[in-house]
Amino acid sequence: MILDIGCLLGGSGFIMSKINKNSSTHLFDSFEGFSKDDGLHKKDVFFYDNIDFVKKNIKNLNLKNTFVHKCYFPSNIKVKIKKIKLCHIDVNTFDDTKKIFDFVQNKIIKGGIIIFDDFGIWGVDGIKRLIYKLEKSYENKFYFIKNYMGQCILIKK
Repeated sequence: MILDIGCLLGGSGFIMSKINKNSSTHLFDSFEGFSKDDGLHKKDVFFYDNIDFVKKNIKNLNLKNTFVHKCYFPSNIKVKIKKIKLCHIDVNTFDDTKKIFDFVQNKIIKGGIIIFDDFGIWGVDGIKRLIYKLEKSYENKFYFIKNYMGQCILIKK
C-alpha cells in the first residue's frame, strides 16, 4: 500500500500510483485547509477544496487501485491500513506530521519508505525540528536521508 497524505491536487500521489502495480494507492487530504493556524500557515494557504478534481484525474489517468479520501489523517480514516511500502507526508505542520508519523511508523515494511516533504524549506521549520527529534529516537529503526532542498527520506531497517 502507498499513502500520499496531504495530496492537495494529487500530483505526487498520481506519480506514485503509476509505479504501484501490485497494491493500492490512497491519497488523503482534508480539502478544508490546515487543521489550525500555526503562525505561518493560515487555514486558506495550500488549500484546495475540490476532491472531485482529484477523482476525475484518477479516472482520466486510468490509475487502477487508486483512491482519494477526505479526512484529517489519521482521524476518521475508513481504510484498513496494515502494511505500507511508501508514505509521502506533506502537511507542513509539526503536530499534524507527528500524528501521521506515529500512526504509520509501525506499519512501514522493512525497506519501506517515509518521505517528509518540506524538510529544509524556509518557513516550515516545524518539519525540520520534528525530523531532528525523530532521528534521536528512531536512529536504530530507520535510515535518515536529509535533502536540504526539499525532503527527508526515512528507510526502515
